[in-house]
This record gives sequence, C-alpha cells and structure tokens, in this order.
Amino acid sequence: MAMLLCSLTTSAEEVQIEGLGYYLNANAKTAKVIGNIINPYRGDITIPSTVIYNGVEYSVTSIGDDAFGACRNVTSITISEGVTSIGNEAFSCCYQLASIAIPNSVTSIGEHAFFNCQSLVSINIPESVITIGDNAFAGCSNLQVIDTPENSRLTSIGKWAFNECYKLALITIPGSLTSIGSNAFYDCDNLKIVNIGSIEGWCRLSFGDLDANPARMAERIYLNRKIVKEVVIPEGVTSIDPLKFCGWNTVTSITLPESVTSIEYGAFGGCGSLTAINIPESSQLTNIGSRAFEECGSLTAITIPESVTSIGEDAFKNCRSLTAITIPSSVTGIGDDAFSGCSNLTTVIAHVTWKKIFRKKWYDIFEGCPNLKKITYVK
Repeated sequence: MAMLLCSLTTSAEEVQIEGLGYYLNANAKTAKVIGNIINPYRGDITIPSTVIYNGVEYSVTSIGDDAFGACRNVTSITISEGVTSIGNEAFSCCYQLASIAIPNSVTSIGEHAFFNCQSLVSINIPESVITIGDNAFAGCSNLQVIDTPENSRLTSIGKWAFNECYKLALITIPGSLTSIGSNAFYDCDNLKIVNIGSIEGWCRLSFGDLDANPARMAERIYLNRKIVKEVVIPEGVTSIDPLKFCGWNTVTSITLPESVTSIEYGAFGGCGSLTAINIPESSQLTNIGSRAFEECGSLTAITIPESVTSIGEDAFKNCRSLTAITIPSSVTGIGDDAFSGCSNLTTVIAHVTWKKIFRKKWYDIFEGCPNLKKITYVK
C-alpha cells in the first residue's frame, strides 16, 4: 500500500517552464496549462505543443480552467497544434486580449472560456471544434466576426454563448450544427449576415428559444456565402419548426417535399420577397401553423393541398399581394385572422360546409380584406 501511495503522489506535478505554469502527468506524459499566481501572465503568449522538464518531453494537450482568468494585460494568445481542450473560464476577463489563434486540434471550448474579452474583434473556430460551452464568448462587446469552415465538426453551441456581443455582424453556422442553447445570441442586435452551411443542416438544427436563432435578427441570410433566393427543403424533413425561416427577406421561392406534415408557428413569417410556395400534390401536409406566412407581402398565390386539416391564427395575415385562395374540403379548422390584412384578396373558393361558419366569422377570418366581396362555395 505504501508503494502504491508513493506512485500516485509522484505521477503528477505542478511546475513553471519558461514563464508558463503546467500540471504535468508523468504517466501519460501530458501537460495542462495552469495559472501563474506569482507572476500573472501578460503580453503576447505562445502555448507550445510540447515542453521538456527534467529531460522528459510532455505533450501539451489542454488549457486548464481559469488558467489565464482575469489576466488583464494579456494581449494575444497563440495555441500550438496538439491542444484539444480550452477549459472553463480559461481566458475569462482578459480585457486586453485582441487576438487568439486556435489550432485545428481543439475539440471543446469550455463555459465562459472567453467571457468579457472585450478587445476581441474576430474569432475563427477551426473545423476540429465540436462543442462551444455556455457563455463561452458572452460579453465580448467588440466581437464582430465569428467564422467556421465549411467542413466544420461543430455540433453544439451552449446557452448565452454570444450574449451581449453587441457589435457582432457576421456568423457562419455550419451544416454539422445540431443545437444552439437558449439566449445564445441575446442582445446581438447588429447582426447583419448569417451564413449557413446547408438547408438540410438548418432544418435539423434545434434552438433553445427565439434568441438562439441568429437568422431571426440578421439583415441577410447567405447559403455557402451566396445570398439565399430559393429554399428547397430536402425530402425526409417532416416539420418546419417555429420561426425556422422567419425574416429570410431575400428568399423568393420555397419548395416543400411531400414528407413535411406540419409548418409550425412563424416558420416563414416576414419573408417579404417570397412570391411562390411550391407544395407537391402528393403532400402529407396537415397543419399550417399560426403566423406561418404572416407578413409575406409579395406572396401572390399558394395552393393548399387536400391533406391540410388546420390553418392557424394569422397564418397568412398581411399577405397583401395574395389575390386568390382555395380552401380544400379537408380543412376542418381555420384560426382567427388567418387571412386578415390580405388587402388584394378578391377570390376565395371553399367547400360548402364552410358557408355557415364564414357567415358568422367573416370579420374574424377576413378582416381587412376590402376587395373580397363574396366567397364561392363548391361541393
């Protein structure tokens, strides 16, 4: 037992090498960068890929929690290849940190890793990074650009990750990403461009809440660095999630596959340039949710398939260019204000079973449709 305890106590050691603190694991021959309490870090820092101590070479594989936390005079960090993780609060409150070079070996960026690094202007996330933790870049008030490569492996962005990045203007969302936590882009009110990697990836992506969706607040959406004009939803997608394409104001046409069964709340709301929605005759669509196409002011026509059973409140509200609509016999419910504000709507064709309902709820459903004089009923 005594020999075992001796072995355990000598397998790890904290040392200082060329001004940087390390936690050495003698068994694995690895080193983790740690803080330096005696001489706080300052200036330009390079974290090497290997260090030598007492004649033994150690691979530097991680930057520990709070390693550079509150080192207010650190101005730049270069991390060498081989480091795989950046710990929680590793560079938190490094107010003068203006540049950081992250190698293509890092797979995780911890919680609060760059919290309040107020001098950072841009950050390149290498393809190797898989997770970005909660609050990782929160409070980086001068951060303007977040870029990721097309072949990125990034799968998750944590809660509040870019909260209060007031000057953030451009972010690339790779097709590999599957989740963005709540409030990730809260207070990113100057976001101008969101560049996404693929429509398929975007459809798969889940958002923790409204402020997790950066496209909702962006001025323009790009697909592989080109402005999006046409959106073709791939076969296999069954639901267009709430606000998924909300505010994509350069999109002129949307094509849905037959596999889509539901268009959820506000999914295409505010797509002001949208003129055409292509839905196949064999569509399995049953639900057009509340505000699904609200404020699509350029939409001139839509064919609602026979599979649809419900049209939600405000679904086509203020679609001012819409002139005609046919409501199929399969529809059993229409929400209030579904077509309100469709000021150029002149023709509505509906199944005769809607005759009594429309007489009672005309103004609830078609309020603000001055050119709609009558509804044609068919059997």
